[in-house]
Amino acid sequence: MDGGQSHVICTPPAANVIKTYSPNLMVHPIMRETPSPSSASAIAAPVVAMLANLHSLVIGPGLGRDDLMQATVAEIIKNAREKGTPLVLDADALWLVQKQPELVKGYK
Repeated sequence: MDGGQSHVICTPPAANVIKTYSPNLMVHPIMRETPSPSSASAIAAPVVAMLANLHSLVIGPGLGRDDLMQATVAEIIKNAREKGTPLVLDADALWLVQKQPELVKGYK
């Protein structure tokens, strides 16, 4: 079964390793951790722009609990919800929604 295009959105240090997994992965090294001169909204913006072209999002594996990373993912989840993009949440994304259940409460 072909999964079509798979986009991996990660931090720059993770990008080269992830690219070795498969030539079919589209790797976007745009996520950032603290400290960063960019805000969570600014970091999330390129991902939010991609949402119109994505069928779903998987968030969590390798995410970590860095404050900036978590805030960025919260912005992405809010925008995905507004657009009705299906989500699969795992690992540290579940930790995030445990802290901020309003991100997913009532999401269908």
